Amino acid sequence: MARFIARKDAGKHNSAKPRDESRYYEQLPMRYLECKGTAYEIGHQQGEALRELIHERWKQDVQPILARLQGQQPGVDARIAKAHAQTLDFLSLVTPAIVEEIRGVADGAKIPFEQVLFMNTYNSLVFHEQISELGGCSALAFCRSPVGPFVFKTYDPFGSKEIDSPEQRRKKAEKENRWLYVLRAEYRGGLMILGVRIAGSVWTECGVNDRGLAFASASMHPRLYPQRASAFPQHFVGTLAVNRCGSVAAVKTVLAKAPVYGKGYASSYTDVTGDAVGTEKTAGFTGFNAPASDTVAFQTNHIRSPELVRLGREQDPKFWEGNYHRNSSNRVRHIESRLPKWREESRFDSLVEDLFHAGSEGDLIQNCTEMNQHWITTWGALVFPQTKELWLAEGLPEERRFQKWKL
Repeated sequence: MARFIARKDAGKHNSAKPRDESRYYEQLPMRYLECKGTAYEIGHQQGEALRELIHERWKQDVQPILARLQGQQPGVDARIAKAHAQTLDFLSLVTPAIVEEIRGVADGAKIPFEQVLFMNTYNSLVFHEQISELGGCSALAFCRSPVGPFVFKTYDPFGSKEIDSPEQRRKKAEKENRWLYVLRAEYRGGLMILGVRIAGSVWTECGVNDRGLAFASASMHPRLYPQRASAFPQHFVGTLAVNRCGSVAAVKTVLAKAPVYGKGYASSYTDVTGDAVGTEKTAGFTGFNAPASDTVAFQTNHIRSPELVRLGREQDPKFWEGNYHRNSSNRVRHIESRLPKWREESRFDSLVEDLFHAGSEGDLIQNCTEMNQHWITTWGALVFPQTKELWLAEGLPEERRFQKWKL
């Protein structure tokens, strides 16, 4: 039986210092769920505990996407079914546990398997020429800091000019974050993980496992070809890595062999030793970015490894001229400009304050203004591989009101 703790109104923590308690979640507003068992059982526990939320997400978010697609593209149902058949054949051979977890979610939530599968694949199947509708994130993996290695993640959907006040930003964040929950899962015969998920999907946005591998994810463009559905939907990459790997070296080996389809996926990893890497996955291609200045490996929303940049410029030259790339490259320049300070920083509080700063061009926390192309950061997180802690700040993340959990 899963242990489920729903959102509450009180109990946020402001301290930027690690705490000794083994559990923080009982006083926190973010949904938290503990599961253990086989992959199917863990999926079933998520589906059962989050049943109402999963049904709401299907009706309010995912089904409208499918309906719009059906109206725009006659015959799309048959194409989706064909892609799903290829995906399931591939996953059943390579990672059957992921299929079983999705099946468990469907059974636990009492929703058709095909619907839950679409909740896990629509981001790969649908959004390939609609960049303006997509969000983007930053994913940084620090090799070193005053408290050891850690990762930093932002979650950045697209906003609008009307979101022009803190109150409007909080309202947007509440809407965007309403499907989130923190999962602690103990897989029978496998690893234990702690991470942020979205109800109905087996994506893990950021997290850590009991071997001390921590990661953060980001969307990536451009979309490279050839694309095949007999691969991982791109958002599965983080779950694949954190469920299988105990080190950055293992991540490099696993991801180099993992084809994906969709708009692409970026992720940054660090482990208990401080080894770190930024990774880029799109189609059958993989790019790796080493830590800059021996300090931080990072990814925003465009490919950076030389070979993939060459392919990207050949296949999608228009991408490099638009606001999406401008927003992403602004953050890269900001990161590069802060590297000397971050490398020498002796106070973790000051480092966290810098990472969570908002209001300047290129800031990783985006406040939905023209200078960041009206993108908005609705939550940010820190994950620590040595202490296996997850800190998450919602709403106005620059306030650094952290909710904290420990594996």
